[in-house]
Amino acid sequence: MLTEVWKIYTYQTVESTMDQAAQLIGQEDQFAVLAYDQTKGRGRYDRQWVSLTGNLYTTLAFKPSQPCHTWGQISFVAALAVGEVIQHYLSKSQTSQKISYKWPNDLLIAGHKVSGILLEIINSSWLLVGVGINLQDSPIGEKYLSTSLREIGSEAPLLEEALSLLTKYFVAKMNILEDKGFPEIRRNWLKAAACLGEEIEVTLRKQEMFEKIKGKFIDLDEEGRLLLELPNKEVKKISSGDVFLLRD
Repeated sequence: MLTEVWKIYTYQTVESTMDQAAQLIGQEDQFAVLAYDQTKGRGRYDRQWVSLTGNLYTTLAFKPSQPCHTWGQISFVAALAVGEVIQHYLSKSQTSQKISYKWPNDLLIAGHKVSGILLEIINSSWLLVGVGINLQDSPIGEKYLSTSLREIGSEAPLLEEALSLLTKYFVAKMNILEDKGFPEIRRNWLKAAACLGEEIEVTLRKQEMFEKIKGKFIDLDEEGRLLLELPNKEVKKISSGDVFLLRD
């Protein structure tokens, strides 16, 4: 079980906090890498993560006690923790904006991406949880709409303060996973799920091929897979893919 004490490795610039954390494996039982700038930040499928100065770029590294095949569920744990961080600053600024969770690993404010999460497993024993939060600015010219805390009129906190909150909330959510299991995490995530019960489009990757399917997002299953009801009422279980919200 995680403790509330994290060793923090802070850098002015790294290529990627994920790569830096991988190099530090074994130094501590649990640690975090914080970078003020990263030059080769990445998201899922090795996509570029535009890393603007003033935003939070961090990776949490630890050895989960859960079976390795269930570690994908920790993406939802991390999303809830990041949601708590963002809500903390929204509440301080008394904004009425609400957070929503976009499957599998994004957080939105008013349909605009404000945060993303990336999981990587090292040697089947260590888990890296990469988190990016747009505190100060958001990228322009991406294929998705994005925003930042500052851009919606909220406070853009110091990076160290935001990371301290993140580690605190992450440990609390991991304790829920330990004590009550994934159903409780799933229930809390679904409370604020983006487009639950609405029509979405999912792009599936099959090697170098892509398939787009449309349907209604009806639920998550017990493993965190997205349940998509197709036009013929068949329910398809989706383990990975890109979700596009058709209402946008």
